[in-house]
Amino acid sequence: MTEVVDRNGEAMEISGAECHQAVEKEVADTMAWVLQQDLEDPRATGKGKTIPGHAAGGKTGTSTSQFHTWYVGFTRQMSTAVWFGHPATDTRPGGFDVDGEMLRSGGVWGNTVSLPTWQEYMTRAHEGLPSEPFPAAPAPTASAAGDAIEKGKVPDVGGMPIEQARAALEAAGYSVRIEQAPHDEIGAGHAIDTDPPAGTELPEGRPVVIRESSGEE
Repeated sequence: MTEVVDRNGEAMEISGAECHQAVEKEVADTMAWVLQQDLEDPRATGKGKTIPGHAAGGKTGTSTSQFHTWYVGFTRQMSTAVWFGHPATDTRPGGFDVDGEMLRSGGVWGNTVSLPTWQEYMTRAHEGLPSEPFPAAPAPTASAAGDAIEKGKVPDVGGMPIEQARAALEAAGYSVRIEQAPHDEIGAGHAIDTDPPAGTELPEGRPVVIRESSGEE
């Protein structure tokens, strides 16, 4: 924190930085990667609301009865939060248009108002800033994959970010080759499927091809 100002723009006294390492780096790196998937995984609530040229992550939030919604997200340079709701009472919002879609009462969530607002703000705020990537995908373990990775059996990596898919196949004992193909539903940079297909019993050390989505044709 560098400055706090009041409603008149006058600087207020602050105590200064009192920072310390509270979370192990490996844990923090893994969490950053997980939250990045909220924007990049085609199955996630924030799918597609990325910040052009910048790695970003975050999480939606919606209160009981949808009175209030949030999106809290971050890049290497900054973290911001967007809240949407009535400042004085619990009112379920609805009856307005966002990006060409009419949102009725009961149809407002963290990804329908707060997230698009967050994306527009962060896109503008990062213009001219250098691109700083997030940590690479963590190597999957048996526990992290729900005991789904078996040596000598091709795992199901469909829909995974490509580096996570590669890591899963390598954990199962295979060498990996990646080929690109268009796909209408799975976003670019994610695995479509494998050759041989998931579930195939294949000796360790054999090659497996991942078809990586290049996006829509």
